[in-house]
Amino acid sequence: MADPSSIATTASVISAAFSEDGSQLVVGTTNQKVIIYDLAGSAQPIELLPAEPHVRKVVFAGDYVVARSSQGKRGMPVIERWSRQTWKLAGSASSFPLSRSFWEVAISPDGERVAVPEETTIKIWDIETGKALPITFGSLAPRGSMTIGFSFDGSRVINAGYDELGHIWDAHTGKQ
Repeated sequence: MADPSSIATTASVISAAFSEDGSQLVVGTTNQKVIIYDLAGSAQPIELLPAEPHVRKVVFAGDYVVARSSQGKRGMPVIERWSRQTWKLAGSASSFPLSRSFWEVAISPDGERVAVPEETTIKIWDIETGKALPITFGSLAPRGSMTIGFSFDGSRVINAGYDELGHIWDAHTGKQ
């Protein structure tokens, strides 16, 4: 990559994120690609091919690059992650039995968990097993959450939404 001030893709970019040290950029595109760019220009871009179309979010998370697609088999969202050492698929989860398809998710900084807002609560899922963790969060606004995120150390979750408030939760206990 000759000019680290711009990137060229073959489709529209839906999501982009820098690596923790700023040396790499990951983008998710509308043509079902996740592309890793070396911003120092010393390597060709790496293309990762998600199993499902409609990549909506990409992030660097610990030893992984994680992508969230909006539609998987049976219409359920899919989380896929690739090892940053080998760029090979290192797990995926598509068995989120949610009451509605979710747009916004938060990936933990270590790439092991995903926080998902539901109608009036939050669920945290183990990406490896696809199972919800036994954490009970308090009640959210009746119309739900618009955004969600993990703290840099993964110990807290924030969600905000239609109630015009941001709620900060302990990610391990679900307490405010």
